[in-house]
Amino acid sequence: MVYFAPSYQSSLRVVSNSLPIGGHYSYYSLSLAYSIFGKASNYEYAGYFLMNDDAFIDPLYLNDMHLNESFSEPSRVYSLNTTQRWVWNNHINTNGIAFKDAYQFSIEEIQHSEYESRCMLHEPVNHRSGLYDFAFIVQRDIAAYYELSSVFFKHRVFLELAGPTISWCLSHKEIDSCNHFHWRNVKTCVHLHPVKLSDKRNEQLVLDHINRRNISWVPDMIWYDVSFIKPIGVVLHITLPTSLEKKPMTLTKHQWGSGVSCKSGTFS
Repeated sequence: MVYFAPSYQSSLRVVSNSLPIGGHYSYYSLSLAYSIFGKASNYEYAGYFLMNDDAFIDPLYLNDMHLNESFSEPSRVYSLNTTQRWVWNNHINTNGIAFKDAYQFSIEEIQHSEYESRCMLHEPVNHRSGLYDFAFIVQRDIAAYYELSSVFFKHRVFLELAGPTISWCLSHKEIDSCNHFHWRNVKTCVHLHPVKLSDKRNEQLVLDHINRRNISWVPDMIWYDVSFIKPIGVVLHITLPTSLEKKPMTLTKHQWGSGVSCKSGTFS
């Protein structure tokens, strides 16, 4: 299990990904992990789970899933005609470019690459946005993920545009996800986020899901009063192809969801 964060922390065995604090480009941590550790063993991994350190994956639902295809959280079509008021459109990235423009530059570059035949980005329906705190990338797709994420990261595209567009290119398969304030399907969600274990009540939530006692309640999210949190990174798990045994490689991150109104402050 390997953790990536913006800075190296030897006491926590956290490796630096040199990304800015805030999780804006955390999708690239998976590519870093793959480039460093993907060929470190004599065997191939069956796939890679990308998730937050404050997420919970329901093991019973996960065990029922077939890990022979990449999947991620639900996404929607991204178009400036319908998302003009999205808060991140005009935010400036670390290249000094608005996120909406950085996204367009990446789309145009991929359209002139070998991946256009797969991603079909000339069709607007394949431009995607959405929360991207959980995804699974099957082994046969990881090279494509690496190349696509490298293009998006070069232009410093925001997580909630880059991640969904990449995953939609790899597969249209989506999982039932409870993320941020979207917990309406809590009884059937594979992915639940955030579940902060610093709150003892959330420990009970996890145990209740595992033991199928009470899986209908939603954790307290009053901490949304803050606008920035210190990320610890993105979590990545790797499954072995020879058996159902899972060998985790972990990256961690925190990331704000879209459409959240926040006040200034910090969270640690």
